[in-house]
Amino acid sequence: MDRIFRCAGFFILSLALVVPTVTPAQEKQDKQDKKDAKDTKKSEGETTEPKTKDTKGKKDKAKAPDWKVVFDGKITALDDKEDKPLSLTVQITTKVAERNTSAEQQLVQQNQQLAQHLLSLQRAKSAQEAQNARNQIANTQRQIEQTKTKLITYKDVTNDVKLQEAEAIRFRYAQPPTPIEPGTGEFMKLTKEELEKGKGTEGYPGYAGDRKGLKTGQIVRVYLWKDTKMPKDSILSDKKGAPKKVDDIQDELNNFRYDVIMIYVIADPPKK
Repeated sequence: MDRIFRCAGFFILSLALVVPTVTPAQEKQDKQDKKDAKDTKKSEGETTEPKTKDTKGKKDKAKAPDWKVVFDGKITALDDKEDKPLSLTVQITTKVAERNTSAEQQLVQQNQQLAQHLLSLQRAKSAQEAQNARNQIANTQRQIEQTKTKLITYKDVTNDVKLQEAEAIRFRYAQPPTPIEPGTGEFMKLTKEELEKGKGTEGYPGYAGDRKGLKTGQIVRVYLWKDTKMPKDSILSDKKGAPKKVDDIQDELNNFRYDVIMIYVIADPPKK
């Protein structure tokens, strides 16, 4: 144990001899050298202050989306009165799959024909009869593959979705809203800077606008607010959790409106 303490003491003594000590005179000289170096940089036009990054023209950091459902449709009804929140109806078109019963019947017949051709091939008595059966088999197999692609057909189904504005609703347009020259009544040409300003730095699609640009017949992209109520949350049962009557549910579904946080106008209605 004494040997260990003697080694430790020798090690500490060695550190004291290796690490140089700083006298007050040396400390004063070091400060003077640093001051002289700083004055030299200033005289050469350099600065010792930390440089700040130039963020001009850069977009803001993308915010987390405040919507949860996005869909495209056509505005079929619009109610925008000053004393009431904006409400509108958007018609959406979806593809619905359905069975093609005629194709199913045709497929059954073709499989029966294929079975007959296979039987004919087994009973063939000559090379020519066998070749004819093979040709019929190949032809029927091609017809079967074509019929399989027709077993499911798709039809367009339209539904009306009723909407109402959320508190912080935004309006965006694929084409920049163009101001009108008061004197001539003609549209003013926007500069590149004005166009960039209209896009904003938030990363939203298109250009910023207001609700006055909305009109029936427009094709729009609707962004439902992330906290909007869903029918299953507010219609299917009352506040106590008791199920509602079917007629009451149907009435509330007909009048139910989702909260929309952003409307992006893709295209105006075609000119007549």
